[in-house]
Amino acid sequence: MAVGGRVLRDPARTTNEVVEEVLAKYYQPKNAAAVGGLKRVVQTAEESYFGAWSADRFQKGWGTPLPGEFKLDQRLFGTSPGPATHPKEPCLDTAGRKECRKGLKSILADLPYLERQCNDGVRLARIRRSVIITLNLLNTVCYCLGEPIE
Repeated sequence: MAVGGRVLRDPARTTNEVVEEVLAKYYQPKNAAAVGGLKRVVQTAEESYFGAWSADRFQKGWGTPLPGEFKLDQRLFGTSPGPATHPKEPCLDTAGRKECRKGLKSILADLPYLERQCNDGVRLARIRRSVIITLNLLNTVCYCLGEPIE
């Protein structure tokens, strides 16, 4: 959200400039290596999930074209939200779940270094918790579908 708003406010800036500004503001990295690591975490998280999306699967599964906006499921809100279906088709197939898990594990491996190199006010700890929960959801879906959990 912070990146999108800044890009819309000044479209002449590059996305890379805006991402670095947002990371500097909210994570306060101590050095350039930490900035690079933070950027890799963001890129890996995005690409691991959204990179596995398929226009054909969305058309077959939901009868809609590939969403351009952030979309996980229609049942995430209300007094009793539905189950987490975003690790299943049409969002992720078997190969997509495997790649997503691989990306999330690499993020977990990078976080200890980044936590020592940033004054982030526990934001990275929240990311760690979110990654662990997402891996748990992925593993649960894979288990229920009889897919290997690596």
